[in-house]
Amino acid sequence: MIVYVGGIPGVGKTKLVDQLHGATLPSGTSIESAKLKDVLCELAGVDTVTEFRLLSEEVRGSLHLEATRRIYELDSQNPRKIRLYDSHFCSMGPDGRVKHVRPIHPKDRGQLLAVVVLVTGACEILSRRIADTAFRTDRHITTETTVKREQALECREAKSQVLGIGVPIRFLLNNRNDAENVLRQTIDFLAEVTSQRGLG
Repeated sequence: MIVYVGGIPGVGKTKLVDQLHGATLPSGTSIESAKLKDVLCELAGVDTVTEFRLLSEEVRGSLHLEATRRIYELDSQNPRKIRLYDSHFCSMGPDGRVKHVRPIHPKDRGQLLAVVVLVTGACEILSRRIADTAFRTDRHITTETTVKREQALECREAKSQVLGIGVPIRFLLNNRNDAENVLRQTIDFLAEVTSQRGLG
């Protein structure tokens, strides 16, 4: 089953997914990364995520639908495993305009188990983005006001899609030094939803 891990750039999604990859729920259900970045690189014909990020936003965006299809196809082969899909519900450009909104996939209703959205303060996000620019030159360093708007839009779109699909959602505050707490809360949430679905 797919668990979508959302949140705007700098909120800590990738770190959480990396920490959870290889973990096992108390029920024995294993957790792994859906490896979206690997699939996107393969589709783009590049070897590294850094090369992928150098492609235009249009090219990168055009590959997401096929990447999602492939991940769902892999998931259908072993639906008792949880695959964490690390991405965004929407994204904004440096001008504050919405660039992309995640399309609801036809298989979401059958294979999407739950949604986790990480949130944190705008100052914290900005400091993470600034610290990460050496590695993430594609990230936009904006203002605190823009980050607040970006995060509000992400949360609103996540809620809207979850209502349409009918899956549980959990918003987790991922402030500095919260990593262990967020990890535990995510595992507890996944244990709860797998139990409710009869998977645990």
